[in-house]
Amino acid sequence: MKAGLVVLGGAAVVFACVAFGHRHHARREHMLWQRHNEAGLAALDDGSHARAEEEFRAALTVAEKLGEQDPRLADTLNNLAGLYCDQGRYADAESLLERALAIWEGARGGDHLEVATILTNLAAVYLDQGRYGKCEAPLRRALEIRKGALGSEHLDVAQSLADLANLHHAQGRYAEAETRYKEALAIREKVLGRDHLSVATTLEVYAALLRRAGRDSETAAVEARARAIRDKHVQEGPTK
Repeated sequence: MKAGLVVLGGAAVVFACVAFGHRHHARREHMLWQRHNEAGLAALDDGSHARAEEEFRAALTVAEKLGEQDPRLADTLNNLAGLYCDQGRYADAESLLERALAIWEGARGGDHLEVATILTNLAAVYLDQGRYGKCEAPLRRALEIRKGALGSEHLDVAQSLADLANLHHAQGRYAEAETRYKEALAIREKVLGRDHLSVATTLEVYAALLRRAGRDSETAAVEARARAIRDKHVQEGPTK
């Protein structure tokens, strides 16, 4: 997916009912939903868009019977939105994500981590269209949710910082972008180690920012460090 939408594999909780017959029915419906949802994810990974849409729509039909605020409904809406974003059907994707966001906020509250995921995906839809002015608010809210739920040094926080940096970079707000890239880099270095490939990736996008800002000598130094990390991984092999 072009701007990195996050697809969701399934809700964490299957709701229990009182009567055995109802429990059996609920389990059957869940298994049917899960089968279609997972088939849609597999088709999406394979680039089979027609098949993915068919499976996600089948999952949506099941999920809509499970309740208006069921997390499985929100997951399905999110995943179908990811497909539509891939296809350039941005209005459809945005509508589905707004519905998924309302479900998560109603079911789990505005500070739930899944809310941060949907907000990030909404921003990705806006970014794909060049609607930069719409991106910042959901990305900032997602960042604050993740900080509150996970702490300021979690990798998901680093990703939110990098998302904001990418936005500022695209907008030509280089000083703000640099600050965010450095914050994301510091977290990844601390959590993953200075020679992790994710650190190299962060260094590479930071170097692109420096080059765009005309800071060529700094660019060369950052690119050299990123290259050294990648070279080290090639020499060590994929299993180390």
